[in-house]
Amino acid sequence: VKRYTENLEAYDLYLKGRFELYKMTRDGLDAAKALFGEAIRLDPNYALAYDGLAYALYSEGFLGFVAPNDAMPKAKDAVRRALELDPGVGEAHATLGVILALHEWDWVGAEREFLRAIGLNGASPVSRDMYAFFFLRPVGRIEEAIAETQQALSLDPLSILFRVHLGFLFYLERQYEHAIAQFRKVLEISPEYYLAHAMLGQVYTLAGNFAHALDCYERARSADSDSKFVDSLKAMTLAAANRREEALLLAG
Repeated sequence: VKRYTENLEAYDLYLKGRFELYKMTRDGLDAAKALFGEAIRLDPNYALAYDGLAYALYSEGFLGFVAPNDAMPKAKDAVRRALELDPGVGEAHATLGVILALHEWDWVGAEREFLRAIGLNGASPVSRDMYAFFFLRPVGRIEEAIAETQQALSLDPLSILFRVHLGFLFYLERQYEHAIAQFRKVLEISPEYYLAHAMLGQVYTLAGNFAHALDCYERARSADSDSKFVDSLKAMTLAAANRREEALLLAG
């Protein structure tokens, strides 16, 4: 197993950063950036820490905490630095793939980076999940995305983020019972995980159970009061429930 740093304190900070990162909340991403930054201060050649920082930065843009045009260039700078330090870090190629897909609409380049990431380290659940959710999903290859996410979960069965992604993919396929089962599994592990509550709200919206959906969003907001993602989902539910003025107020 390759060591990416000899500094044990930097390694510990990196692990803590990943833990905070996967919360996908405003506070979690702020904490992750600070932890990765401190790891880089202790070891300026720590490629994985730069990749973690890039992941946190693009997640801010993806979730609406920061304007994408502000977040994505900073994320690209960080991941480019990771690859300059070590081109063999598969996860960094996957992170670059996300940025190419989401921000630059370079789908050919994005898939090239994702496949390179998996080729470098096929045992990386992170790379497989990112390939599934940020490439295969938006290009409509949902069955492949489900298979890749299931593979990621087989490598990391306790990842609540991967399981939320799997539930969302089932939701896109209109396999609503499977989607609900995945979100409920997440909440068994982490009862306050806001993304699972939020996505349950979307499933209940499609079922016409607007009251239950809005309750899910309230639970999500109690876990992360600053989530623009939750606001956008709630606005769609209000619109579906013919509460147009409330939806427009929330969306505006």
